[in-house]
Amino acid sequence: MKKLNLLVIAIVFTIGLRAQSVQQLLNSGVSLQEILTVIHPTYPTDSVYGRTYQGGIIFYLYRGSQSGFRSWTGYVAAPADQTPINAGVPWSLTAKFLLSYGYSYTNDNYNQNLIVNNQGPGNYAAYLCDTLNLNGYNDWYLPTGGALEIMRSRLHCKNYGNFQDSAYYWSSTEVANTTTTFNPLDTVYARSVRFIKPAGATGTSVTKYKLTDFLAVRAIRTFAPSTITTSINKLTTNTKTKTYPNPVVNTLTVEVDAESTYSLFSVDGRLVSTGTFSEGKNTIETSDLPLGTYLLDVKNSRSVTYSKIIKK
Repeated sequence: MKKLNLLVIAIVFTIGLRAQSVQQLLNSGVSLQEILTVIHPTYPTDSVYGRTYQGGIIFYLYRGSQSGFRSWTGYVAAPADQTPINAGVPWSLTAKFLLSYGYSYTNDNYNQNLIVNNQGPGNYAAYLCDTLNLNGYNDWYLPTGGALEIMRSRLHCKNYGNFQDSAYYWSSTEVANTTTTFNPLDTVYARSVRFIKPAGATGTSVTKYKLTDFLAVRAIRTFAPSTITTSINKLTTNTKTKTYPNPVVNTLTVEVDAESTYSLFSVDGRLVSTGTFSEGKNTIETSDLPLGTYLLDVKNSRSVTYSKIIKK
């Protein structure tokens, strides 16, 4: 059997960590994956909306579909408009059909690419987002109509995001031409959303505007799935729980001061092992673990312990 070495770096902290708010944890460098998978596995995902993360404000989360994984990704809105208050920019430079009909929030920057590739540089909505470099990120884009509706209900209606109340915001979604032929003299429209409160207020349905009208702009970006990383190195150490030897070949010994439960996660948040420990010395067999980084989560009535484990 191939000899495997296991490097264990114990990072232990008390139950007080869970008393910290999600925003405090994000600000300290803990990844969203760690928070929703390990630290707060039962935390309602809709309570994360409005929190600042990866350059913007979270307004949508979704999880990878592969069984056993909690690979969280989603969308954030820029923290402020890309247009001045009570001002705006046109949807495009020319009033012609560009076929950017994608409405679902899952279309990401597909519409924007169509618009910018056709129109080129200029002072219009999609180009402002395409060239935006904000908070260390340059992959911003103009939201679709579907994404705008979600932003209004989850951010503006809950007083997040500093949106202009009652203002109309451009989406990247063009209004589809239902005629059998394209007439160059036809008036071309794109969809917008009026940001008004409350969530069920009348007059908030998606509205069409001429491409040459001036409306507000708010960019969004997609944040990538985060992993369980070395950000937990910042947590304080509690020596009541011990893991050894270091390195480990086949068996990891864990000493705890009370009856405990444990969970072992892969770096992408997949649960690979779970069980219980009795007070004193316990062991976990590691010989069959694939190479990679793992996180051992040990809980009891006195403390919560995380140990970062690297299988070499």
